[in-house]
Amino acid sequence: MHARGVLDRGRLVMQEELATLQAPTGRTVLRTPDVKRAHALLDGRIEQVDGERLVVVVADAAELNARLVAAGVRVRELGPERRSLEQIVLDATHPGLGTADS
Repeated sequence: MHARGVLDRGRLVMQEELATLQAPTGRTVLRTPDVKRAHALLDGRIEQVDGERLVVVVADAAELNARLVAAGVRVRELGPERRSLEQIVLDATHPGLGTADS
C-alpha cells in the first residue's frame, strides 16, 4: 500500500494510507422517506439531516435497523459513514470546513 498526501500551498499537511483516510467515521448513514418518524425515534442521536439522509451516532447498526423497522420506519439505506476525498482534503487544508456538520 502507498501513502497519499495532501498539499496546501506547497506544504504537506497530511500523509496517510487511502484506506485509513476513508475508513468509517463511527457514524451511520440512514436514508428514509420517514424522516420525521426516524427523528422522533432517534432524538439526540442524529448529528445531521439532509433531506432523506440522516447521520446517526449508534454503536450497533443492526440494532438501529431492527428498532426502525419495528417502529414502522422505512429504511432505504443503512451503512457506515465514510468521508469523501473532498471532505478529507477540506479537513486537511481548512479545518472545520469539510466536516459533516458544515
